Amino acid sequence: MPFASFVCRSRRTRTGRTTVEQVTRSLRIQAPEVIYHVGSRSVDHRQIFCGSVPHDTERFIGLLASAVDRFGWRLYAYCVMPNHFHLIVETPFANLSRGIQHLKSRYAVWFNKAVLREGALWERRFWDRISKDEAAVLERSRYVVMNPVRAALVDRPDLWLPSSYCATVGLVEPASFLDVDGLLAWYGGGPRARVRFAEFVGASLPSLRAT
Repeated sequence: MPFASFVCRSRRTRTGRTTVEQVTRSLRIQAPEVIYHVGSRSVDHRQIFCGSVPHDTERFIGLLASAVDRFGWRLYAYCVMPNHFHLIVETPFANLSRGIQHLKSRYAVWFNKAVLREGALWERRFWDRISKDEAAVLERSRYVVMNPVRAALVDRPDLWLPSSYCATVGLVEPASFLDVDGLLAWYGGGPRARVRFAEFVGASLPSLRAT
């Protein structure tokens, strides 16, 4: 089976016997210069960001900035939700798994210490989708910053602060770890690129409000 590996899982039958079965698990495609939409959710969907403990979101974004620098990523967009996060990231050195595992484990250690808990913080392996063409990059960059609107947390993406949207459209100064120019290059670059991005994102608002 292409792009798959096998793991073993124990299973108890109706007669009480324990058997072992093979379960396929998709392998991640990791290569240089690949653009991914990446995300991960907390175990039991519990709130781990956005005020679960003081400075939680700031801590995660700081760790994200460190991961971008450490692994040489190009981060084009992000959004931190109460129980999960989204990233649009390019990996020049084919190190997506190492970087995301580093980010998630460091945050888990910090969070568990902050709330005096033990055990897994994340529900499973992170998921990722490869953007194979320009249309995928455009659509997923919009999807990421529209996440809080779809979740009915805010009416517009500029009202959700733990997101790259405001920096991309020029409402706030972009952080050094966010490659705003890299994303806007997909929208034609130049002075009008911010406007094109805002218009493309805003075009999805009427349909969301109608649902």
